[in-house]
Amino acid sequence: MAANIPGFNSFSTVDTNGKPETSVITLQPHYEWRFEIPQRCKYSIKLLKGTAEIFGTEITQGPEYVFANYKGAIYTWHGCTFEYKNISKNSLGMQTLGLASIRGSGSGASAASYKPSGNATGISTASGSGSLGSGTSNFSDFLPGGGFEGSTVDDDDDDDKKKTNPNQEPGNPDGSETKNNNAVPTPTSAPVINNTVISEHISDKTEMTFYANLHFAFENIRQKQALELPSNSSSPPSTNASPRVLLLGPRDCGKTSLCKTLVSYDCKRGRTPVVVNLDPVESVFCAPGALSATVLADILEIEQGWGGSAITGPALFHPKQPLVRFFGLDNPMKNVQYYGESISLLAKNVRERLDQDPIAAATGIYVDTPAELVAQENKELARSLVARIIADFAINVVLVVGADGSDLVDEIKKIVNTSATEQQQTPALDTTTPPIEETDPSKSTSADTTTENSSVTPSPSTITHKVTVVSVPKSGGAVIRSPEFLVSMQSRLINEYFYGTPKQPLSPYTITVDYSMLHIYRIAEDKLSDSGEVLSGDTAGAEFTANGSNDDDDDDYYEPFDESARAPVASTTSTTGVVTSSVPKKPKYLIKLEPSSIVENGLLAVVDASVDDSIDSIAKAAVRCFVHVVEADDNRRKMRILMPIHGRLPNKPFILGDFRYTE
Repeated sequence: MAANIPGFNSFSTVDTNGKPETSVITLQPHYEWRFEIPQRCKYSIKLLKGTAEIFGTEITQGPEYVFANYKGAIYTWHGCTFEYKNISKNSLGMQTLGLASIRGSGSGASAASYKPSGNATGISTASGSGSLGSGTSNFSDFLPGGGFEGSTVDDDDDDDKKKTNPNQEPGNPDGSETKNNNAVPTPTSAPVINNTVISEHISDKTEMTFYANLHFAFENIRQKQALELPSNSSSPPSTNASPRVLLLGPRDCGKTSLCKTLVSYDCKRGRTPVVVNLDPVESVFCAPGALSATVLADILEIEQGWGGSAITGPALFHPKQPLVRFFGLDNPMKNVQYYGESISLLAKNVRERLDQDPIAAATGIYVDTPAELVAQENKELARSLVARIIADFAINVVLVVGADGSDLVDEIKKIVNTSATEQQQTPALDTTTPPIEETDPSKSTSADTTTENSSVTPSPSTITHKVTVVSVPKSGGAVIRSPEFLVSMQSRLINEYFYGTPKQPLSPYTITVDYSMLHIYRIAEDKLSDSGEVLSGDTAGAEFTANGSNDDDDDDYYEPFDESARAPVASTTSTTGVVTSSVPKKPKYLIKLEPSSIVENGLLAVVDASVDDSIDSIAKAAVRCFVHVVEADDNRRKMRILMPIHGRLPNKPFILGDFRYTE
C-alpha cells in the first residue's frame, strides 16, 4: 500500500522474494530529500518528473546517477518525482567505494595534476558553458535547486513533525486515492533493500534561500564592476573588485557544499570562477594531501563531487586541469610555516592567472579551508593563517559558516581590523537575508606597508583592503562524518586517480625500479613548545653552539621565504655549560629519505623540479603527478610503483606525506 505524506509520496516495487527494489519519492517545492548511503553499498537515483539539484548541479531527467558511500541531499525549487534503488548486487567492478572522483589516466594518458606548458599557473581555461541569463530577479525562475553535503536523517527534528505542506497535490504517484491530505510529515524509516540500509529524511528546513541571496549578491557585484569598466577595455578588473570569497567554519558544517553550490550557480550563468582548495584532507581534482587551484567553466559532476581532472581519450565532462601543490600532512598545524608558504605560492599563481584571464578575474575566486583554521587549539597560529590567506588572495568577503553562538565572527572581524575607510571600497552585498558585518582596516604607516614602487616586502598577514564578514547559518542537514568515512573517502580518491570510475575506467602502469633511481623526501612536522611557540620541523630543540655551528647538514632543510616567519629561539645554557645562540634554527620543510620499506603503500607526489635542485626549489615546485608504492623489498632493493601513465619513471624528486593506500 502506498504511503501518503504531505511533501513525501513514495511507493516501492517488490520482487518475488518480497523485498522492495525501487522506491519512488515525490517532493513538493522547497523541500529536500536527505540521504546517506553506507559504505560498500551502491544506489542509483533517477529523476522522473520536475526539476531538482544536488549541491547546485541540476539533475537531468532520464539517466541514472550512481552513488556509493555518499551523504547528500536532493533539493527542488518547483517540485519533482524521482526513484532510487539498490544496485549493490550489480557491481560495476569498483575496487573501492567512497566519495568524489579524481582521474588518473588511461593508457598513455597524462597525469591528473600535470602542469601544462605555456601556462604560468597551470590552470586551464575551459570554454564557458551555462544557459542562465543575467539579471533574473527570481532565483527559482532559472535554478531548479541545490543540496547540502553531509545530509542525513535527523530523528529529533520536532519542528518538521509539526509542519504540514499546504501545497500537497491530491492523489499518489500510482494514481491511488489520497486518504489523508493533512498528515504530519515525519522521517520515513530506512527501507531495507537486499539486506543493506539507506538512511533517508525529508525536510523543508533548508537554507537554500539564504544561499540564493548570496549568489545574487555576488552577481550584483560583478555586474556593477562590468558597468564601471569601459566597453572596449580588455584589461582585468582591479584586484578587489570581483568577489573573492573565503569560507571558514568547523568541520562538517557544510562550507564545502556551500562552495560547490555557489560555484555551480556561477557556471550556469556562464561565469568562470577559480576554486581554491586549502584542505589537504578533502582534495579537489587531485589526490589527498594536495592544495589546488582550478578554473571552472562547466557544470560539476553529480556522481563524483567536483568532477575529474584531465585524461587522454574521450571524457564524459569537460576535464579540469588544476595547479597542485603538495602539502602532504593531514593537519595544517603539523607544519604551520610550510603550509603558509604553500598558500602564498598558490596565491601568487592565482594572481598571475587572473592577470591573464579577464573573464575569470571578473568572476572571482572561492577559497575553501580546513576546520583547523577556526579551532580553539593552537588558536593564535590558526588565526594567523587566516590573516595570511585573506592578505595573499586579497579576500574581500569572508563567509563564516555555522558560527551561531560562538565568538568566531568577532574574531574574524578583529583579524581584518575594523577602522577607517581610506582603502579601496568593495561593493556591498545587496541582500536582505544574510546578516552582514563590514570591516575596513586602517591605513598602516608601519615599515611593513609598501607602495607600488617600494622595495620593502609586506608581512604575509598585512591586510590593506576592505573585507566584508558574513555569518552563514549551518544547514540542518549537515552531519558529522566519522574518521572511518574520511579514510574511505581518501582511499576512493586515490583509487579513482589511478583506476578511474566504473563509467570511465583507466589503465595505470606498474614498474619495478631500483632504490638508487629514487630521490625521496618527506614532509617535516612542527613541534610546539609548552608556550605554543613553533619549533619547526624535526629540528625542534636542536642547539646552536656559541660559534653558530651545529651537527645538521644545511642541505637537508629548506629556508622559509619570509624571515619574520621563523620561530624565536631563546638563549639557554645546557647542562654541559655550553651557551646556545638566540639565532633560530632554520625550519625543516623537507627531509631526505633513503628508499626503504618505510614508504610501502605510500602516496608520492612527483614535483616539477630536478633531482639536482636545492631543497628550496623542490619545496616550491608544483606537482606533476602522483605515484603509489605498491611494494618495497629491502633485500632486493627494488620497489614496485604504480604510475598513472605508461613509460619510464620520471627522474624527478618524490615527496612522501601522511596518506597511504592499500590495494
